[in-house]
Amino acid sequence: MNVFNNSEVQECARWFSVAQKVDDVLVAWSKLKARHPKLSGIVHLDNYEHSTMPASIKKYTQAPNDYLVSYYISDSLYFIDDAMIREILDNNEKKFAVDYSIMFDTNMASYINRLVQGKAIGDNRGELQGKVLRVIDDLLRDNLNFDFIFYMLENIKNVATKGDFYTSSKLKFWMSLNKDLRENITSLHLFSSIDNKLYKKTLNPKPMLSHRQSVRKAIDASFDFYRGKVGREQAEQWTLFQRMMLLCLIGMVRIQLASNRSAKNKMSEFFNFMHEVTGAYMDREAQFALNYFLSPSSASILNKVHKGCKTKRLLKRLDNIAWDMLAPRYMEKLLTHSATGSCEYFVPYFLSFDNGLREMLNQHKIKGAIYHRETGDVISFPGNDSGGLYEKNGLKNVIERFFSSELKSERESRVKLNRVSVHKAIIEEYDKLKQVIN
Repeated sequence: MNVFNNSEVQECARWFSVAQKVDDVLVAWSKLKARHPKLSGIVHLDNYEHSTMPASIKKYTQAPNDYLVSYYISDSLYFIDDAMIREILDNNEKKFAVDYSIMFDTNMASYINRLVQGKAIGDNRGELQGKVLRVIDDLLRDNLNFDFIFYMLENIKNVATKGDFYTSSKLKFWMSLNKDLRENITSLHLFSSIDNKLYKKTLNPKPMLSHRQSVRKAIDASFDFYRGKVGREQAEQWTLFQRMMLLCLIGMVRIQLASNRSAKNKMSEFFNFMHEVTGAYMDREAQFALNYFLSPSSASILNKVHKGCKTKRLLKRLDNIAWDMLAPRYMEKLLTHSATGSCEYFVPYFLSFDNGLREMLNQHKIKGAIYHRETGDVISFPGNDSGGLYEKNGLKNVIERFFSSELKSERESRVKLNRVSVHKAIIEEYDKLKQVIN
């Protein structure tokens, strides 16, 4: 049974989600009655000034060099679990380790690959290269972790079409992959092995792995991730989720471009779309849709998708955006990684030099999360009150109907979208979008 179906945990979550000060968090945690020792919580508190955030991260979360996007609202985070409470009661304090890990997309992976190979990146003026080098220099000095699993996840789309899934040979599978992908994964393993202590002393980015060792690790990691049973199952789940997001995005754009109706009416249609087509409510994406309907300029990541735009490669563009939209979901999943490492808590960040992507990620920050350290179950609490936002925009009746027992039962009774049916729905909705654009 999912731990969040437990009444004690639900009561804790209700209090935890609205906590404003430390005492509120402690009261919320007391609702668990010390019966759930595997649960941990992280929550933003407005007036909590204690922060362990490394200087390099703080530096790159502030304009004009705000290249790092935090999963949480801010670095004013309070961490809690049963073990911590016991130690605080016994010793009046608790020392704990926090893993501030940086994840990134394909663009950043290609930059690192070029730097590892000693090649230039960006334009002739070197502005982008200067930005990337400064960020990497600061992050290496603070000995932060770079998590490039999202990069591998994002490239499932390429591996699925090119990979040799019939061979049992790791080498043959590796050689069937795209050359750029192989180079990037190898360089990322080489980069992640840089001796940070030596770098801090000498500024020499010396890897602890040889190129041959990095290739071997890249071959093994790729085979396990794309071909191994557990990795393949997880990849398939994330891919289906991304397909759902793409379907949701296509519907959102079609509704926006189809008429000049009010944002309220467009959002009402979008809720109907979620009910009839996707069969599921996704809070983060729904809030993004409302902001998009209210002010299209707030979604600059979509500014090249408009009436009369060229439809050649448009689906690929939307597909890439849907992968970007998956990033915070993956960051959420990473929260439980601390259970298997030396750190007790995990705070993820996303590194990007894409203004539109950062803008989108910043629209839906998380106030807090409670997660199970063994099962990986997570419940998160958005910083924005979606219910209040919808009510403010005249959508109260729409929301009440969408979440009514009648419509919830109707959605639950339907066959859930799978790999085949979601692909069919994407093609059908994309054809409708092209008709609107043209």
